[in-house]
Amino acid sequence: MIRFIFYTIFILPAHFVCGQGYFELLEKLGQEMLNSTDDYIRKEASEEFAKRIDSLLANDRDFFEAELKDIRSLSSLDAPDKRFRILTWSSPNKDLSYNYFGRILYKEGKLVKYFVLKDNGWKNSKPESRKLDNENWLGAVYFDLIKKKHRKKVFYILLGWNGNNAFSNRKLIDVLVFDNGTGSINFGAPIFLDKKTTYRKIFEYGEKSSMSLKFSENENQIIFDHLSPIQAMQKGQFEFYAPDFTYDAFNWKKGKWKIENNIDARNKDLNEGNQRKKPEKGLKPSN
Repeated sequence: MIRFIFYTIFILPAHFVCGQGYFELLEKLGQEMLNSTDDYIRKEASEEFAKRIDSLLANDRDFFEAELKDIRSLSSLDAPDKRFRILTWSSPNKDLSYNYFGRILYKEGKLVKYFVLKDNGWKNSKPESRKLDNENWLGAVYFDLIKKKHRKKVFYILLGWNGNNAFSNRKLIDVLVFDNGTGSINFGAPIFLDKKTTYRKIFEYGEKSSMSLKFSENENQIIFDHLSPIQAMQKGQFEFYAPDFTYDAFNWKKGKWKIENNIDARNKDLNEGNQRKKPEKGLKPSN
């Protein structure tokens, strides 16, 4: 407690200069947020961390260029066209669930603005079939970002992790679309063709299992483990789902991601080439 109060009162200035010392402070707050065994300290650190991120986004236009790799509690991804930077992070709860936070720093010409992502999307029924906005975001920590274009439409594909609860985890493939007419953003688009057309793909599997999900630039595919129940009688009980040693993929064709089941992945190493790969628990607390 004393250490956290010291960070907040004596180190954090009311008017700051964006620099290495400030990022070191964010790293310390982030580690308190992830690792403290005191619920109150973890909650206070989480709130302070978010407030300081917002201050940076609102006041420092050079934040696009800032190197953030030393803030281990924060995932920062830049769009391939440098149009935006997306920040995501999580804070654990005592019941082994997580709270998720996200920010998008966006520029269009001389305009620079940012969006706050609010983790309300999982409350919706059938989230795979809905277009969502930043007020109803499917909270996740993103570990990869891919740009795809079809005709005049640009899609930013996001691969993410969500530590659902004490029994299961989720990974997801989501889509971010900017509405140039209104200046707003939306998540999801009807571009996933499996058994039916969906706005995104969500995978849920057992807490003790590990699922691979990655984009292969050479193959132009999103490749992932096929998940199955450990026993047939457990179908639909996703806490008992695990990889069954086969792989599926989404292939990008004519503006759609089309499913290909049971691909031959022997020459497509799923453990290398993904420079943004994060630990299975998203941004993992340090030991």
